[in-house]
Amino acid sequence: MGGSLLTIKDLHIDYRARGETIRAVRGVSLELGFGETLCIVGESGSGKTTLAMAIAGALPPNAIIRSGEIVLNNVNILNNREYPRKLVSLIPQEVGSSLSPFHTIEQVFLDVLTSKGVTDKGEALKIARSTLSLVGFSDINRVLKSYPHELSGGMLQRVLIALAVSRRPLILIADEPTSMIDASLKRDVVELLKNIVLTQSVSMIVVTHDIALAPHLCSRIAIMYSGEIVEDGLSTEILANPMHPYTVMLLESIPRILSPRKLKAIPGLPPDPRSTLTGCSFEPRCPKAIKGLCDKIKPPLTTIESTRRVSCHLVQGKEVTLNEDPSS
Repeated sequence: MGGSLLTIKDLHIDYRARGETIRAVRGVSLELGFGETLCIVGESGSGKTTLAMAIAGALPPNAIIRSGEIVLNNVNILNNREYPRKLVSLIPQEVGSSLSPFHTIEQVFLDVLTSKGVTDKGEALKIARSTLSLVGFSDINRVLKSYPHELSGGMLQRVLIALAVSRRPLILIADEPTSMIDASLKRDVVELLKNIVLTQSVSMIVVTHDIALAPHLCSRIAIMYSGEIVEDGLSTEILANPMHPYTVMLLESIPRILSPRKLKAIPGLPPDPRSTLTGCSFEPRCPKAIKGLCDKIKPPLTTIESTRRVSCHLVQGKEVTLNEDPSS
């Protein structure tokens, strides 16, 4: 378990679109250990998917890595773009559009495994059957001969997970793994991913907007806002005792079955991603912001406890307590 499998240092990623620069990731530093599970949580546009794509070596052509490092298994992948594709598997968010409608599931597996160097068809089909069994399929022959439109959304989700696992990655990245499926299937997907981490010796990064999902899937949480990490640490500690005002407000905005209450929306909007930030990115929406400090000076991401980092002038070791269990 010990040691760092992935180390990200001061990563900046921009997009060029219609002659403008979109600042998607602004100075992210992060680590992932062997066998560790990490949830990257944030609103739409927070930069979490861009960060995941960078780790997977799957950024689009208009993305520009302005500075920083991504070191995977002791190799700086910014100098070797093909390397992460050998060690990182991405489970895409769009289940319905991720598989070619003109190929059977068997053909998709053969293509994926051939790209990994498995040239023997019999060996490839053996791996395909094994991983489909791992994700819970019993009628494997029917699944292999099916086209994507012949399978349900839940079945397609499991096929995509099986395809990702079949590549035998060191890191499995799941982008919003429960957002495109029926609520009744979410628990099954969560349990499936947890089982894969336990049985396949793989580390996992889950990208999600749903902070209530995080403790069920991951041991650690990193909260992203406007391209930056504003808080990260152990899931249990962050959910029981959030420190950054944004984390507190995220938790106050989610429904709780066991303790119904009026939800509190986060007022305002995130900063324009084309803008250059001077102070705290959350300052315009923060009810505790101090004018002349929070709007002028960017707070560093500081280690507050041995397992917690927070980017907030107001914290400095003081906890903002939330007494209810957000996952209930």
